[in-house]
Amino acid sequence: MLKILLEKNNKNNKISPGRKQYLLLKKNNPDSLLLVRMGDFYEAFGNDAKKLSEVLGIALTSRDSGGGVKTDLSGIPYHSLDKHLPKLVNAGIKIAIAEQTSDPKKTKGLVSREVTKIITAGTVTDPELLDKFSNNYLLSISKFNEIYGIAYLDISTSEFKVLEIRKDQLNSEISKISPREIITEDIELQNEVIEFSKIDVRFSIIQRQDTEKAKYNILKHFDKEFLSDIGLDGLTAGINAVANIISYVAENQMGNTSQITSIELHKANNYLQLDTKAINDLDLLDKTHSKNSLFSILNYTSTSMGARNLKSWIIRPLIDLESILNRQNIIEFFIDKKEVVYTLEILLKKIPDIERLSNKIRAKTVNPRDLISIKNGIKILPEILEVFKYNVIDSNFILGKITRLDDLVTLIENSIIDDPSVLVGEGKVIKEGYNKEFDDIRNISNDARISIAKLESRYKDRTGIKNLRIGYNRVFGYFIEVSNSNKKNVPEDFQVRQTLTNSERYITTEIKDFESKILNARDLISDIEKELYLNLCDEISFYIEKIIDNAKTIGNLDSILSLANASFKNRWSKPLVNYGMKISFLESSHPIIESTIGKNRFIKNDITLSNEEEQISIITGPNMSGKSTYIRQAALLVILSQIGCFIPAKKSIVGIIDKIFTRAGLSDDISGGNSTFMIEMLETASILNQSTNRSLAILDEIGRGTSTYDGLAIATAIVEFIHNTPSVSCKTLFATHYHEMTEISSYLPRVNNLKVKVSEDMDDVIFLHKIVKGAANKSYGVHVAKLAGIPENVIIRASKILQSFENETKNENEHQLPMDIFVTNKNQISDELINQIKNIDIENITPVEAINKLYDIKKYINRQEES
Repeated sequence: MLKILLEKNNKNNKISPGRKQYLLLKKNNPDSLLLVRMGDFYEAFGNDAKKLSEVLGIALTSRDSGGGVKTDLSGIPYHSLDKHLPKLVNAGIKIAIAEQTSDPKKTKGLVSREVTKIITAGTVTDPELLDKFSNNYLLSISKFNEIYGIAYLDISTSEFKVLEIRKDQLNSEISKISPREIITEDIELQNEVIEFSKIDVRFSIIQRQDTEKAKYNILKHFDKEFLSDIGLDGLTAGINAVANIISYVAENQMGNTSQITSIELHKANNYLQLDTKAINDLDLLDKTHSKNSLFSILNYTSTSMGARNLKSWIIRPLIDLESILNRQNIIEFFIDKKEVVYTLEILLKKIPDIERLSNKIRAKTVNPRDLISIKNGIKILPEILEVFKYNVIDSNFILGKITRLDDLVTLIENSIIDDPSVLVGEGKVIKEGYNKEFDDIRNISNDARISIAKLESRYKDRTGIKNLRIGYNRVFGYFIEVSNSNKKNVPEDFQVRQTLTNSERYITTEIKDFESKILNARDLISDIEKELYLNLCDEISFYIEKIIDNAKTIGNLDSILSLANASFKNRWSKPLVNYGMKISFLESSHPIIESTIGKNRFIKNDITLSNEEEQISIITGPNMSGKSTYIRQAALLVILSQIGCFIPAKKSIVGIIDKIFTRAGLSDDISGGNSTFMIEMLETASILNQSTNRSLAILDEIGRGTSTYDGLAIATAIVEFIHNTPSVSCKTLFATHYHEMTEISSYLPRVNNLKVKVSEDMDDVIFLHKIVKGAANKSYGVHVAKLAGIPENVIIRASKILQSFENETKNENEHQLPMDIFVTNKNQISDELINQIKNIDIENITPVEAINKLYDIKKYINRQEES
């Protein structure tokens, strides 16, 4: 298209130099929205103009581009670029910015322009364009055989990690990383990732590198001889994922990959595993900046580094006991030292985001005010160390990693004025005394006003013209202005420069010499200040690693203080965490709901699960009575315990959990062609295939997406499978509306029945939200409908129909029929089902095969019913 347009314009001999320049820039950046600096505006043309207008809601006009061809045009003022960039980035648009690279004042003809910056969602470096509470990850995925390599980079903090996983872990890891942009090597892999993750972010495809070339590029970047030197030996798919990120950053950062300084091999199995479903079902993170999330109730952080770190802790709870106990001990220390916490919070609030600001030095985008912010943050470190000097803590967690950087503070204080301009080159950045040559030239410029005043006074005395004045504008430079009534007194050496209605403007040789001296000084000020600033940034860059190490320590300290605050303010207690196989919470609460409705209003409950005795609890009771809250509560308390936090329970024991699975909530995947029931079965199959005897499964109303008997059969078979399969045997909380399932405890010893306590008084029903041992025999659905505001006549009619059904059921004893399938005719059916389930190859069965197997069981049961 660009070639055709060029040929068309050339043929008509009417293409302007500016248009040709633009087309060449666009040709080199075809996949970007190109913004070209033209004077005081950034302008976009053609389809880019349409997209800019649509996203920003600004005017779309057109311009003659030669040969009678009209081109769409849209633009934004140059000073408002930072204001508009977030909207473009959040819309998933790749932006190329072409700046003027020659001085318009000194250039005859066309000003030179080059693309100096490319911005994508995953390569943003400016803190102003980023969420200060969240990491901004660029993620790369590569595939080798059945192994998936994932590398992810936050270019704003230099965090760079790589891991290799199986396909069934893909969804979980992508969800926890929560990238802003994903790069893959081909469209097939891209579609596979979209199908698995259901994530809505910008995707880019990068050409796959030969494995040997990928290794070479990685070693070259890190300046190492062997992959073992950076801990990447033994990786397959991960190598390409890493190389692709380095290549993509180089392409989109104008060859600058200085922010990629190190890489860490991340092992998913070092943390409690949570998939997308669990993270969403348990409300671990803010979805829409609401306060109803685990993060929001734990977030008492004072710094951006702390908030980002806390989020990472929440979605990656620990499974190493020593690490958990270490965090607990430090939190306990701060709970007992509230005055220390208060002092530290005051200090931490003074620390800006030095992690991201220091990376702007690497990116060569740091401005003078950023440097002042870095200096002010670093100046707080000695004060933090002083706090711990008198409050000894038995851990290297803090003192061992905070480094004083007094030399850096002195360097910045001696070189940058306290309140500098953002722009370098105006003489308002470098401090007086830092460079003598610069001081002398700046004095000439600063003294210009005094010199002008003296010259003006001398000319007034010489001519006798009292209202004579010396002025300046960009077109004519310095001039002497005299009113028309005084023109007769103007000396002969005053040369007329401009005639106005009521006055005339003149110049003299003296004033032209003065102007030349001033303007030369200003040019020198610009050149010298820019050079001094660049040299200063190079000198400061040697401190970057130490700044970032301090930033990470500050983030850890802030996160610990946040957990200590949450634990203290909510009066939570320390759980006993061990490697046992039991979890027990006495008088416990749901942390999120309790913080929302108030501590005194929440009904506390006991929760106990044990692989030896109470492995599976089946919870029955009315809708809206608290079953779902209860089972989610258990998962949240485990997560809190394994991030080292205290929890809302009077007394607790937590045997370390390796994975938490949730199957809750109704949803259709219309675009994927999956019904509610199919999604439910796929998610359940995933749980059955991946859980271990150290896992916790939260199952809410399994089987409700199909007919009553189908759902009951499948739900019962699932409970039996979890109970009787040693390689699975996960601790399970199973909330259900199938009251018949309570019979399972009669033949499976580790199944326990719980119910929601209800108070009935005539027609009045009160849900007490208390979970007790036993089985419910009513659902109270009509009562829930009444609470929801269903019209009274519908409620009355429903009550009559329900009474009729209950009478029929009582007469025919139908309420026992479903469980007769599994209990009364145990020898005929139950044994056969057990054998079928035992013969399933758990390690290798796919989700689809698991669904098919469940349907086979269903058909078998139906045949037995009919015979």
